[in-house]
Amino acid sequence: FEGILGLGQPQRRVPPAPLTGERSLASQDPFAAQPTSDDSALAGADALRHNANHTEVFESKSFLLAAGVPRFSICFNDRSSDGVLRLGGSMPASALGSVGASHWGLDFRGVSVGSGELMHRASFCGGVGLAPGQQSACAAIPDSGTMVLMAPTEHLKELFAMICGAWPMCADQAEKDPSMPNFQKLQVILQDCETWIDQTGLESLPTLTFHVAGALGAQQELKLPPEAWVLDVLEEEVHYIRKHVMGVVPTRVPQVTGKKRKVCAPAFGEQEYNSSRNGPVWILGTPVFYKYRVGYHLDTAPPSISFSQEPCGACPEDATAATPEPPRPSFLARTGDVSPPLRLPRRASSPLRLPTFDGK
Repeated sequence: FEGILGLGQPQRRVPPAPLTGERSLASQDPFAAQPTSDDSALAGADALRHNANHTEVFESKSFLLAAGVPRFSICFNDRSSDGVLRLGGSMPASALGSVGASHWGLDFRGVSVGSGELMHRASFCGGVGLAPGQQSACAAIPDSGTMVLMAPTEHLKELFAMICGAWPMCADQAEKDPSMPNFQKLQVILQDCETWIDQTGLESLPTLTFHVAGALGAQQELKLPPEAWVLDVLEEEVHYIRKHVMGVVPTRVPQVTGKKRKVCAPAFGEQEYNSSRNGPVWILGTPVFYKYRVGYHLDTAPPSISFSQEPCGACPEDATAATPEPPRPSFLARTGDVSPPLRLPRRASSPLRLPTFDGK
């Protein structure tokens, strides 16, 4: 998971375990520390040092550490501006220790919907009823390569239903037509956003708060306003006509009109990705990187992750470039080139990139 620049988390060194079924299962868990190929005497010495001093030993030096770069950060900009990968920089005032072994990961403690007195917390990832050996109810991986927030299906159903209840437009329609579950009602109304968004924007949708914690117990709340967790896309408009197949069987056939229509959707995707040590795993994709400057710190014990609300900014222009390139639309960009009077969703201008983590 290091990639070309070595942006992956340094790997923990643990003593080799006996070849048992338990080790086989653990080796498939990306949140479990993996044994190294070092000889057993060296590994045993490291294990004793780990147990005695409550510190962790890491087995390899990544490209960045070898180059003297102890940290980096990633963030994205709106309105066709490039994002920024910063190498180096100062250590932030607070950071959360990673709980993952193969991935940068955090203790994930659920989501709240709304603000102030109207904030309500979902029931999932509450830390109740942990299995033996399980260290957290859920986990979260901040991943800049995933364009949405990925989560278990049952978690999303509960979250979408809560959002519907906190959004007056959805709550009113749900009361008038209780035949459809609220989690579906939310998606249906958003899909029809072309009929209302230019008048009301996303003003009445709730803010979502993601509760995360580090390996040493430090906690932080990541807040995403509705314009951060709603996407809009342009899709081909079709209408259906009835045709008689072979002149006998009538059927409805879609026909493209050549026009496009705006549809909106929650910036979430379904995945079932479970770890034995940290429970169901969420992927915190690009919506978080648009809102926060996400830092990764390789030289702390354990390696740590930070979320700063400092503006993303831009890299200095290359003075040797002949002519500046014209601005290019980013894969997630605000509609329009100037600040809109309404809070509008980001537009997905390319197919969604989803994670390639093997959750099975």
